[in-house]
Amino acid sequence: MYISRRLHITTLFLAAIILVTAFSNKTYAQANVETYGKNRVQHRTFKWKYFDTKHFRIYHYNRSGRELARYVAEQVENDIAVIENKIGGSFSGRFNIILYNSYDEYTQTNIGRKNDGQLQDIPAGTVNIVGDKMVVYFTGKHTDLRRQTRAGMARIVMERMLFGETLGEVVRNAILVNLPPWTISGFIAYIVDGWDSETNSEWKSMVEAYQGKSFYELAEAKPELAGKAFWKFVSDNYGDVAMKNMVYTMQLKGNFNQAVKMNMGMKVKAAYDTVMTFYNDVYARDNDGRQEPDSTKALIEIDIPHDGSVIRDVKVSPKGLDVAYVKWKNGEYEVVLQHTKTTQAKASILVGGRYDLTGDPDPNYPILCWSNTGYKLAILYKYDNETRLRIYNSIKAVIENYTIPENRFDRVLSMTFMEEDDKMIFSAIKNSQTDLYQFTIRGKRMTNITDDEWDDTDPWYVSGGDRKGILFVSNRPKPNLNVPLGVNELPTGPMNVYFYNTQTGSTELLQMTSYDKGDAKKPIQYGTKNFAYLYNEKGVYNQYVVSLNNNSKDMDSASSVPITNYSRNIIAQQYNPIGNQVAEVMKVGDKYKVYYKPLQIPGKDVEAKTLTPTILRQSEDSKKRTVQMNSDGTVSNTQKEEEPVLKQGNAFESEFENEGNNKVRRQEKRAERQQSETVLSFEEELEDSATQQMVDSSYLTMRAYPYKLRFKADQFTIRVDNSVLFQRYQPAGLNNNQFSSPTLAGMLTVSLNDLMEDYRFTGGIRLPFNFTGLYYFVEFQNHKRRIDWNFLYLRQ
Repeated sequence: MYISRRLHITTLFLAAIILVTAFSNKTYAQANVETYGKNRVQHRTFKWKYFDTKHFRIYHYNRSGRELARYVAEQVENDIAVIENKIGGSFSGRFNIILYNSYDEYTQTNIGRKNDGQLQDIPAGTVNIVGDKMVVYFTGKHTDLRRQTRAGMARIVMERMLFGETLGEVVRNAILVNLPPWTISGFIAYIVDGWDSETNSEWKSMVEAYQGKSFYELAEAKPELAGKAFWKFVSDNYGDVAMKNMVYTMQLKGNFNQAVKMNMGMKVKAAYDTVMTFYNDVYARDNDGRQEPDSTKALIEIDIPHDGSVIRDVKVSPKGLDVAYVKWKNGEYEVVLQHTKTTQAKASILVGGRYDLTGDPDPNYPILCWSNTGYKLAILYKYDNETRLRIYNSIKAVIENYTIPENRFDRVLSMTFMEEDDKMIFSAIKNSQTDLYQFTIRGKRMTNITDDEWDDTDPWYVSGGDRKGILFVSNRPKPNLNVPLGVNELPTGPMNVYFYNTQTGSTELLQMTSYDKGDAKKPIQYGTKNFAYLYNEKGVYNQYVVSLNNNSKDMDSASSVPITNYSRNIIAQQYNPIGNQVAEVMKVGDKYKVYYKPLQIPGKDVEAKTLTPTILRQSEDSKKRTVQMNSDGTVSNTQKEEEPVLKQGNAFESEFENEGNNKVRRQEKRAERQQSETVLSFEEELEDSATQQMVDSSYLTMRAYPYKLRFKADQFTIRVDNSVLFQRYQPAGLNNNQFSSPTLAGMLTVSLNDLMEDYRFTGGIRLPFNFTGLYYFVEFQNHKRRIDWNFLYLRQ
């Protein structure tokens, strides 16, 4: 009786507060949500055209974009079947891909921007329509571009499976689906990338840094990484079929907790604890028998804050006295110079960027590099729409600033000083090609070293030894500068290390590596006769040293062996020509550690290491080997478990009503797969198709059509509130100098966007509960040009 009375009093009290708040007519302060948009400045006008394929429409601009679009067109058509097969969903209709030639042009897109019109953007009651487009850009590597399209296709299939495609399905499922964000982003990342070396090292460092923390806390800090680790755990311990069953249950129930309980047989908290126990055990066993860096050679430790900051591009001066690095946080960056001796004092030598809580760090800028003498530190960065080069000259005690003309390149990916401090080597994107350039600082002249469709990155200038020239990484198939791309050929394939002799200027290159899988990276000079690079054959990026010998034809030939066997990646390495030492940068827990050690020449100072795959790498490899031959010679899955067939938009239809249909579909799907399906992992299937570098001739004859405006509903809102409809000043004299707050009302709004989201129409109606003061409005927004404007019509 007492409890019931208390509840009654509490209910009346809350109702009184709601009524007073809702029907209050006058207030002295505005306490409504204010809307702030993301300013995206268009520095140029894009004249869009498109190619049509069976499943996609690829939008592009200018001649170089057209060639990229042909590449994308073939790759996405090759990948779509793998994605549908692996996830279980399917594409319906035609999907739009908007392709930009570089990151700087990509940042000018209006696609995905928050609605910054006068209508307040209150999330409650808002439903976003599942999209039919993705935006990608050329990073300088064709394989990266392909990864973007894979991830985009995987996401759209997942969203359509979970939320449906029709308006009714989207509304129903948006209300009922209750999934942590990391479940979807992590699943897509794992499906697309697998468990690669970078992910393994990053997750290992995070587990070490967050000792004692729960999996939930790690997922809050880094959702995609933690989600990827969760699905890797499910795949390794329950199998790929169980992983797909779990996704199916998530779709059917719309609830992650129920999916875990039904497929893993435990509650969510217990599952989280099991995941953490699994990885702690795996990494402890992985450390056994592996080499750890010599702690006596540690030069400096750089703390990584737990506030979302990103530390990267750690560069050690050739003398080992200073370390420079870039720190990003909330869209702003800081270049820090830190001494390695005594007090290890820090100095901020450059700041920039624009404050943005949702902004991601620029993928390349600022770029740092030291001169061979260590007397100069160069910083290449963006300032508004300008590319600037700042050089700290310790000999002259001056700071030299240069602005590089726009027509020199689209974007620089990496750089190195030449032997003369007034010249540099750039790996830069220009006209959708990644080539090497010699850049003369004074005069700002650029000269092509390579000029072809192959991707050339990571230059390092070699001097002071037996050779002078440039080490670089490329996916070119032959050791020559003149390797034209064939008519029916794609610029794909593994990245290998090459050496270009600047003394002879010969087009013949010296090939340092010949890998057909994986990527070599970060080549450096290693003493006067050797070279070194990083490679991840066994799941960890270790250091390999190259030795040169004469072959039977009295020509130089290269052979390399691993000289480290670490349990975590070497992120970067640098050669110190003054002290004849090498610096290694590694991430350990929540610190970057820099080790500075003498050179180790194979056969002289160190024996070649025997590398074994990491435990998690072994599990990936074992999945690739689990195959059997059918009677017709095809390779099929050895697992006999039923795989669910996911139907788009059926997440909350009765599982019993559709059981008969589902069973028939499963039987049909299984019969098809017995004829043709392989158990190859997703990433291996894509790797196999990537090695097929011949283009289907039909993609060469595609016709480009000009883009025409096309509008589509992208958002609608139904809500009850008394918020201010538009942020406009009210005449003070109408209400005795008091602000008039609206009465409680129901409101319906619908927004239409064109494909590029340059133009937006928003219409709506608002009816108060007292049936007085009906509002209706139409708003048009134009974001196409550098200056945005909008038009609003409001009727009361």
